[in-house]
Order: sequence, then structure tokens, then C-alpha cells
Amino acid sequence: MWGGRKGGWAVAQSPILGTTITLSRLRRKGYLSMLDYYSNSKPEIQ
Repeated sequence: MWGGRKGGWAVAQSPILGTTITLSRLRRKGYLSMLDYYSNSKPEIQ
């Protein structure tokens, strides 16, 4: 019925899940989140 596909299982067992990109890792590398970038660059309306 499922054709022998193990896609979800293969991903769950993969070591790549231990190397996910997180916001804290990006911040440590010097990257900003889109929200931080927008908050720092939006023009002020007076």
C-alpha cells in the first residue's frame, strides 16, 4: 500500500536534524532576523 517509501522515517533517523539552523545560531554568526532588520531599518513617520 505504501510502496515501501520510508521518507519520514529516514528523515527522523537522519543526523541532519541535529544541525538545524536556529535563530540563536544565526545571531551568534552575526545575522539578523527579518523582524530585527525591519525594526532597525523602517523609517519613522512623524
